[in-house]
Amino acid sequence: MSERGSVRFKERDVPPYGEPVGSGDLKEGEVYFALQYEDDEMLYPVLEPWIFVGRDLHPGDAGQVYL
Repeated sequence: MSERGSVRFKERDVPPYGEPVGSGDLKEGEVYFALQYEDDEMLYPVLEPWIFVGRDLHPGDAGQVYL
């Protein structure tokens, strides 16, 4: 870790906290992660990778995103 508490990757600095991604910021083919906890004490984390595949993929879709 650097002095600021973040990690440096090739493309960007990664802060030591999570940042939500708005649906308008999703990019097709990119991998996103959801972190949740199974218990109230937050001792058992569950990390799920999601891949954004696109928007409005079926006829009649309006504002639908697919992960």
